[in-house]
Amino acid sequence: MSQRPTILLLLQLALAACHVGVSAEHVESIAGPEPDSAEVERSERDPVLERSDLKFIDYAGKHIRRMRIRKLDVFGPSVDDTSRETLSRPESLLNHLNFQTRETTIRRTLLFREGDAIDPFRLADSERILRKLGFIGDARIDVALIPGSVDSVDVQVIVKEAWTLRLSGSLKEGNRLGAGLTEQNLLGLGHQVSMAATLTPHATPRLGFDTDYSVQNIHGSFITGKLKYVRVPEEETAGLAFSRELVSPILRYVGGLDLRRTSTTVPDSLPSAADNTYGLVDLWAGRPVHQWHIQREPGRRGILFLSGRLRRLRFTRRPPVTPSTFYQYRNMEHVLGSVTYIQSWYYRANLLYNFGRTEDIPYGLLARVTYGLADEEFTRTHYASATLAAGERISGLGYGIGELRIGGNPRGGEIEHGVIRLRTLYFSRLLQVGGFRFRQFINAEYTAGIHRFADDSIDFYGDESIRGVVYNSDVAGSKRLQLNLETVAFTPWRAQGVTFAFFTFADLDFIGSGRRSILAQDCYSGLGLGVRLHKDGFGIGPVQLRFAWYPRLPIDHDAYSCAAFGEKRFRSIELLGIRPEIVEH
Repeated sequence: MSQRPTILLLLQLALAACHVGVSAEHVESIAGPEPDSAEVERSERDPVLERSDLKFIDYAGKHIRRMRIRKLDVFGPSVDDTSRETLSRPESLLNHLNFQTRETTIRRTLLFREGDAIDPFRLADSERILRKLGFIGDARIDVALIPGSVDSVDVQVIVKEAWTLRLSGSLKEGNRLGAGLTEQNLLGLGHQVSMAATLTPHATPRLGFDTDYSVQNIHGSFITGKLKYVRVPEEETAGLAFSRELVSPILRYVGGLDLRRTSTTVPDSLPSAADNTYGLVDLWAGRPVHQWHIQREPGRRGILFLSGRLRRLRFTRRPPVTPSTFYQYRNMEHVLGSVTYIQSWYYRANLLYNFGRTEDIPYGLLARVTYGLADEEFTRTHYASATLAAGERISGLGYGIGELRIGGNPRGGEIEHGVIRLRTLYFSRLLQVGGFRFRQFINAEYTAGIHRFADDSIDFYGDESIRGVVYNSDVAGSKRLQLNLETVAFTPWRAQGVTFAFFTFADLDFIGSGRRSILAQDCYSGLGLGVRLHKDGFGIGPVQLRFAWYPRLPIDHDAYSCAAFGEKRFRSIELLGIRPEIVEH
């Protein structure tokens, strides 16, 4: 049975239990009177999708006289109820043990400064960027008018600290023991250091480890640097990367550099097709070249980006490669350019997967065309790809977003060695039945090769499309359909600030090859249910308890599993990607 307990999650449950006081005389509090606080009001209100910039529109053009940063402890006030105080000595102790984010770290993340004129989109994007940081639990920006002034305002940035130290342990398939330690906010600077170890009996080496160190937003440049080294049975990887992603359309220059060396060995008596060693150099850069004002959306713009990319892949150990076999192990070099058009904004919402979390939901349009030269060892050809993505609120139904990606080598009016990927994501509006509120999630993704070699397979290694199951290199297929369904029930029950959201899920994974319909191919599945517990004012985040049953899987795995882990965040299709794309199979 798979277990993923964490010390901090058990600590949170223990603290919550102390407040709940589980006994007969307190049972009535679960469905009885609720705490009188702004946070409860926030959780109970109907969370309609709301444009993230709307609350700043009335202040557009006014100058920022003064900006104040207010940091809230992990255990204590929330961004919607800053008057709440820490309740117990254990919470006060944990607040002191947690690294407090430095004010300079927060200021460097903002897209505005004192003296600037208010731009609603800069303020809304700053809120969103803060909420994405692993060491920030939530964030809110407030603007206040100054008595007697018609053109100046004061701004307050409220950030809720998150518990940043993560301790984990696990018992995995094959009696593998794992333990990990991650600090997401070292010394309050926003630096992240992570160390994990795995003990695998009968493997060489038996002890594996995974370490990385990353620095976000180096000196306010929005450049992230990451150093990584992994050595586990079957794989050794060392890498260094720098990236300046398009976190907001206002950035003038973006790009990245990825340097990596990976060696993979499958221990057996004969060389395996998976045995290989390669080095990767991946460099790209881009910038906006033109903007259009959108008449139907006052103050909003469409932006045209140009970008270029150089990607070089070189193998020093691999299976015997021929012009018609082992395409994935060819030495390759791509020189690519892209034109990307973006209209991207955000809604704010809560009550998606959990109580007590503000989520940022992208909407708009992305269209990208990539073209360039590809040297694929035995041939020199062209490479082309196209991406179209769009997301929007669906009146009366909820929200939907979809993405189509297609790429390959154009030749004679056809695409060779091509890939097509289609993904859609939908969640319903909240449906109320008595005191319960329900939300439905549907995620679907289809992948297929186009005129590829017979031995080509989708890379399934490390995939976790079925919750709680990690695929290995034995899984093979040239096309795939994934369906992930989840229903969340937000209950009216509350025990001393602890809220309960139950969920059920069904994961289906169709994997196959050839010309038969994907629905007629092998189908693997996972079914389960669980509960998410959230405590008002706790910066650790909700606890999830999950039970799963696996009727059929493509790998050896227990038929049942139980797991305890942290918060589930909303992961949408991104509408800010401008890097020239190579669509992977």
